[in-house]
Amino acid sequence: MTTSRFETRMLYAITRQAREKAAAMGCNWALVYTMGHKAHRSIDNPVPNDDLPIYLESEPKVAALRRKKARAIEFEKRILQESVAHAKRRGLKTMIHSYELSLPPELRTVYPSLYRPMVKEYRNCSEETRLNREPCLADPRVRDLITRKIAEVVSLVPDLDAYAFSFNECLSLAKIRHRCELCREVPFWQMIKWLSDAVRAGVRSANPRVQFFHRLWGLNEHDDVYQKNIERQAV
Repeated sequence: MTTSRFETRMLYAITRQAREKAAAMGCNWALVYTMGHKAHRSIDNPVPNDDLPIYLESEPKVAALRRKKARAIEFEKRILQESVAHAKRRGLKTMIHSYELSLPPELRTVYPSLYRPMVKEYRNCSEETRLNREPCLADPRVRDLITRKIAEVVSLVPDLDAYAFSFNECLSLAKIRHRCELCREVPFWQMIKWLSDAVRAGVRSANPRVQFFHRLWGLNEHDDVYQKNIERQAV
């Protein structure tokens, strides 16, 4: 790979072998760790919608519940820290990535009032939607929790160079398309900005040197609207 054309040459390199390849290819950046709704590497925590590796220490009751997952959290923490350290030894700048931001599920137990029902128009979609409760980005408490969570992640790796996150409308439980009575009239652009600002604040509070990026994976309306659009097109 030539090193003369592009100032930033990054490889998605979450394995040791990929980081070795990145260095050999002439890359100067590596995305070394990604988290979000995925099947975790550890069987100790099979729940996919849980952003490890944090305890949310700023919330003692939540942290106490999450210590039941200590093996999984410590495993992921070690992977994160070792991945950054290895990339640094290979002369690479490092980025970590939240793929679909979420909040620790234990918050639902400790702060059930944060989880709100959908507006009645959406609740007509299905029984699952009627029973569903999600945190709302229009609630300042939710944004503050996101900020503190991100700060805890960034604090784990003092040598980190960049933090990126994606947002979409599926498993994140911090959805910008969420619609409850609190955010019924809030435009999507404001929900997007609130989410982005909350993540940025967490990064900056932990380490002002870390660069911040946000990435749009996709935008869509609620599934109920999707279905109605499909029905209209099929008729």
